[in-house]
Amino acid sequence: MPATPPINSDLALTLDHHGVILAAEAVEADSRVAIEGLIGQPWQETVGVSSRVKISKLLADARQGRHARFREVNQQYPDGSSQLLEVTAVSSPDSEQLFIIGRNLATVHAMQQRLLEMQRQTTRELWYVRDNMASYSSLLNAIDCPTMVIDRHSMEVLQANDLALANADLLLPQTTNGQSLVGEGRSLHWDETQRSKLEAVFARNADVGTAPTVVLELGASRKRWIVRVKALNLHASDLWVVQLRSVATAPLEMANREDAMRSC
Repeated sequence: MPATPPINSDLALTLDHHGVILAAEAVEADSRVAIEGLIGQPWQETVGVSSRVKISKLLADARQGRHARFREVNQQYPDGSSQLLEVTAVSSPDSEQLFIIGRNLATVHAMQQRLLEMQRQTTRELWYVRDNMASYSSLLNAIDCPTMVIDRHSMEVLQANDLALANADLLLPQTTNGQSLVGEGRSLHWDETQRSKLEAVFARNADVGTAPTVVLELGASRKRWIVRVKALNLHASDLWVVQLRSVATAPLEMANREDAMRSC
């Protein structure tokens, strides 16, 4: 009785020492029906003409105990169908039989194409966001109050205008190995209570399209800021513009008036 190939594959063949197919297994239902006619035939005669030299070298390497590298072959079936496979040969430790392990390259190529398209899509989205963020950089600096772009999920400050950066107590610098970094990945200088307040504003604005202003205490000095938020409609992103106005320069009773908010 022919031994069973030791590795799962799309196509598995068991050959005798002459290269005749003793057993054949396939994963796909259509292939399982087609391979029944292969049994009893020399494997080298069941592949395309251009693949026969590859099969000869593959079997020679396996019989001599050398590593048989993967080779692409065109496997043909008695029903007239064919399949592009990547195959290798493994010798049986207990007999003179050889195991042929084949992977369907159509499946591999389809997966590679899907992965490549996902990578391309991700790259396009990153460049889209990057281009828009570059445009927003100049716009942020035209605003007369501390303003920044915040990622709603991580709550990181991705971009800030000069007025926000000038408030040394407002933003915490990102640190790596004790070295202070200025740029992306920074966060507001706040505690969990203040963070929860801003998250609630984001959530309400996302649900109903508007939200009341909120007063946050930021920095070590817990300076009070009136906060206004607006969603950025960037593709595949959840970024928000956050504008701050000091309570000391904009009285709280003015914060809910539309004319006061237009100044930001």
